[in-house]
Amino acid sequence: MFIAIDEVGNEIEAIHASRSKKYYCPVCQSEVIVKRGDIKIAHFSHQNINMCERYLYRRESPLHLKLKNNLYLMLKPNYDVRLEYYLQEIEQIPDCLVECSVALEIQLSKISPSLIMDRTNGYKTLGIDVRWIHDDSGIVAKNDTIYLSHFQISTLNQFHLFTVDSETMTFYMYRVIGNVGGMRWRYEKKKISYHDLIRPVEDIYEFIKMDRVFIDNEIKRARMMRSVRNKTLSYLYLLQLTADELPTLFMYLTPFERFIEEPQLEWKLYLYYHIKNKSFDYHAFLEYITLRKVNTNLTSKDIANGLLYDFKKILRISNE
Repeated sequence: MFIAIDEVGNEIEAIHASRSKKYYCPVCQSEVIVKRGDIKIAHFSHQNINMCERYLYRRESPLHLKLKNNLYLMLKPNYDVRLEYYLQEIEQIPDCLVECSVALEIQLSKISPSLIMDRTNGYKTLGIDVRWIHDDSGIVAKNDTIYLSHFQISTLNQFHLFTVDSETMTFYMYRVIGNVGGMRWRYEKKKISYHDLIRPVEDIYEFIKMDRVFIDNEIKRARMMRSVRNKTLSYLYLLQLTADELPTLFMYLTPFERFIEEPQLEWKLYLYYHIKNKSFDYHAFLEYITLRKVNTNLTSKDIANGLLYDFKKILRISNE
């Protein structure tokens, strides 16, 4: 931590602290000690970190401290930015709180998607948007495909992933376009300025047409699972369709399918089968889809309705 309270209640940055004075944690009020040296950035440390555990305070790595400090110094000349500002209502401490509206969180360690979502939703209750910023060296990408863990997916903001090069303090934004099987996604990457971390993020809804090879690979992947309960294969069998016979509507990646865990081919086959057989039931469809842990204000009904809209659109596109 970089900010502590002195004996008369003033906020003090670690770089200006004196070793001869006493300082206290602004959250738990326990005494903290100032640490500085040739290698580590000046910071305060709890004598007993367990005192602050319920406030999600943890020991931070030297890299985390460096990135947080550098980010703060970048933002300070241009924005109203608070370093480690304690939000008592939700018991959270963002690395940087900018203009009281955007929380910037350096997230180098992997934590559960549920915890990320809880913290994200906590910020939302205060009208604060959050950017979870990863170390760019930890992102696995090849050509036009990025491999995202459930943890990384939970940190997406409008399907955008933010990263920083820890050596150069260069920021990047990955736009996650569509799932291409399992944890693999189509993406676009661009370099951004630290100003872009503060600006609102808008999702871009688009339909992407894949080729027949993609469909073949999806069916091969389903067969490799060697399960008689595989729904993709079950619907292909019920429809008496082969990969070559699938209509072109199955070749499109759609915007709303990013919100669900069902494979992109499977949910389309589900709708195609039930609509063709006049057996579609909206409530059954709601129970069928499994929502991803992803930052969104949409309800399950919103997403189900979005999928139905996507399906109608690709049906229309494929018939043009």
